[in-house]
Amino acid sequence: MVGLGSGVSEADELDGHSIRYRQFLPEFSGVIRFEPFRGGFRPFLEGEAGMSASILDESTFNAEGDRTHHNISEFQPGMLLGWGAGARFKMGKTALLILRYGERIGSPLDLIDQDAQDLNSTAQRQDVSLGMSFAF
Repeated sequence: MVGLGSGVSEADELDGHSIRYRQFLPEFSGVIRFEPFRGGFRPFLEGEAGMSASILDESTFNAEGDRTHHNISEFQPGMLLGWGAGARFKMGKTALLILRYGERIGSPLDLIDQDAQDLNSTAQRQDVSLGMSFAF
C-alpha cells in the first residue's frame, strides 16, 4: 500500500498523539490496445478503464508509543480512465524498442488538510507517463 498525506494531532491520553493517513489499495484495470501494423514499425493506441480505492487509517498512541486505538474510518472507491499512444520498433529478430506516452485520470480523492486536521481538501487523481523499454 502507498500512503498519501498524514496528520498528527494530540490524543485524549496524557502526552499521546494520533495519526491519520490515507492509504491507496491496489488498483485493477484493463487495457485495450489497437495496433494496426505488424511490420518493423508498430504504432499503437491504448484505452484503459479500472477501479481504484483508498482508506483513511486513524491510530492513537500513548506516551510510550504503544498503539491504543486503530480505526479505518473511511473507504473511498473510485474509477479511473486512461489512454496511451506509442510505437514499437523491431530491432533484430527478437528485440523491440517501445516508446509510449499515456495519461490516467481518476475520481477526486479526499486529502487530509494538515492545518484543519479534516478531510476538506480534494484533489483530482492524474498520472502521466512517458516511457522507453526494451523487450526480448
